[in-house]
Amino acid sequence: MTSTEINVVGLFLNIAGTIILAISLGRYLLGLHMMTMAHELFLLAINQPPMPIVQFTGTDTHVDKGRRRAKWLSFLGLTLVIAGFVAQVWALLQAGASSLEEPIPNSR
Repeated sequence: MTSTEINVVGLFLNIAGTIILAISLGRYLLGLHMMTMAHELFLLAINQPPMPIVQFTGTDTHVDKGRRRAKWLSFLGLTLVIAGFVAQVWALLQAGASSLEEPIPNSR
């Protein structure tokens, strides 16, 4: 593989890793949002006596499931980002650091 191909693979790994990290954060925050909204509705029902008191049960299981899923997806996403970074460094070292030190030709 040429250094350009390795660099492109590293970029794709970085993009895939950041997308997976964003998905894991979104799923985890969705469970926390659900739990917060259930708690606010419960407090609203307690503070207004004519309303029936509604209790939501089982939100902790959804939050725990989201936390476990987010843990593994975050690990996978971070691993892909690190692998992409290593691939880009490897491509740079394969191309040779001397090519970076060459002067830029004038475009006159």
